[in-house]
Amino acid sequence: MEIKLDHPHEVVTCISGFYGPTNGDSGAKVVKSLTFTTSRRKYGPYGEEIGRFFTSITTEGKVVGFHGRSSMYLDAIGVHMQHWLGNQKPSKSASLIKIFY
Repeated sequence: MEIKLDHPHEVVTCISGFYGPTNGDSGAKVVKSLTFTTSRRKYGPYGEEIGRFFTSITTEGKVVGFHGRSSMYLDAIGVHMQHWLGNQKPSKSASLIKIFY
């Protein structure tokens, strides 16, 4: 999967998805679905929307980086956010790390 953004006019503002066990209730918890929301549209969902929902929407701003943890499956994902100031002008030093398990 490849997503091409219309940079600099389109930025990622939120990721969301679902996570849950790989096999019934006994499997390891993994990211099962991802959706990327930009300043223009949504991309996804990619994967199955089954399990527990998560979102990074609690912080207004743009995503400036991703991080995660994986073995055979992606089992954690997080974003680094740059907060909006006033009329959506980015701040220079603010960032927030979100990790979803």
